[in-house]
Amino acid sequence: MSLNRALLLSLVVGAAGWATIWFSTDARAGWDSLVYHKYAFEYAGLPPEQQDALSWELFTRYGSPNLVSYVTEALDGHEWSFGLRPEQERWGLQYRMRPAYPTLVAAGYPVLGTRAPLAVSAFAAVLFVVTTFVGLKMLAGRRVAMIATGLGIFNILFTPWLVAL
Repeated sequence: MSLNRALLLSLVVGAAGWATIWFSTDARAGWDSLVYHKYAFEYAGLPPEQQDALSWELFTRYGSPNLVSYVTEALDGHEWSFGLRPEQERWGLQYRMRPAYPTLVAAGYPVLGTRAPLAVSAFAAVLFVVTTFVGLKMLAGRRVAMIATGLGIFNILFTPWLVAL
């Protein structure tokens, strides 16, 4: 299989894999998504009120209802079991140290609006498949590349992370 064919095949498999994972995963957003989207909209230049509103809109649209109610209650002063309380400065700084996702969402926001996170998620999944398949094909052969890519796509612990990226 030529490199061009491997690249084309991995693009198709990556897009199909992402679509399958996206439509079969119930909770596509977590607490991390809420914070990352706030920073993404900040990077896009939106005013603070709009940053909060849009990040909560995405969190409630893609997050599980149980998690949304838990986070809402926790922010109102109830028990918080995720480690640091969200109002502590260190919590926010932890997310600021990882600017890639918010920067990509911010770059896509002018064109895609609130669908920018969806596009970044698809991009990450396709990029994972392309780099895994094509890179490992060149290093270790086609069979190893197919096995590693398949294990990545069908790993029940990895795929929700890939979608909620």
